[in-house]
Amino acid sequence: MWKDLRENFSIRSSTNQVVHVIFIEHDGNEWAASFVYASLTPTLHEILWGNLKYFVDSNALPWLAIGDFNDFASASERQGGSGNIIRRCSRFQSNINDCGMVDFGFSGAAFTWSNNSIKKRLDRALASPEWKSKFLEARIIMLDT
Repeated sequence: MWKDLRENFSIRSSTNQVVHVIFIEHDGNEWAASFVYASLTPTLHEILWGNLKYFVDSNALPWLAIGDFNDFASASERQGGSGNIIRRCSRFQSNINDCGMVDFGFSGAAFTWSNNSIKKRLDRALASPEWKSKFLEARIIMLDT
């Protein structure tokens, strides 16, 4: 699949947190992907999500968003550290839902970032139901950090 697509894409827009790409298959069908590297600053996450929402609203295509969102959707995606994360998780889940995405799920390592005392799942793939239906064989495998 990827070899066939290597020359058939166009970058629609990019910021310091995301690159939006449209892939064009040989039969003319299109799908979208957004490659994310979210800021460490939580207030800048809202700018990212505004950008993602605008992109999905502007394109009626199957869509995949993948990368480092620097956020987590549930308390089970963080081990160690302090602070109440319920509001943060709720906001992240709300943003995912507002874009019509679902977490792609994964197999392998539970956490994608760690230091000496804290582990987090920050990297993920989100997909529209249409994208998941189009690429039934797609899988996400998290490698050990």
